[in-house]
Amino acid sequence: MARTIEDLTLLNQLSIEELEAYKHALRSRMIGLPTDQKFAILSMISDLELRKRTLEFTQVHLEVAKVVVQFNPEDEENLRVLSVQLDHEISKDAQLNAVLDSLPAVMSAAARIDGLINSHIASA
Repeated sequence: MARTIEDLTLLNQLSIEELEAYKHALRSRMIGLPTDQKFAILSMISDLELRKRTLEFTQVHLEVAKVVVQFNPEDEENLRVLSVQLDHEISKDAQLNAVLDSLPAVMSAAARIDGLINSHIASA
């Protein structure tokens, strides 16, 4: 079981190599196949390429994870304050989006109420 970033990096790299080998094996089997089977294999190859790309992104993230940054106490406090501020702004944005999402329903209900009231006024 992988326990360190180096272990994870190695495991991830081995997975990339396995996907690449499987992709080449599939490609070599395409020769002489009917078109529908070639399409099926190309679809599998496309899926393998997407998986490989995802693993390549993971590889870059693992490399960056090795970097350790030292902050002085003042910077740590500034980061804490900014984190609280960011959380607050995200919360406000979520609340605003909830209000904006509810506006069509509120407007629709208000229009129906107006229609009902007006229909009673007209018949009175």
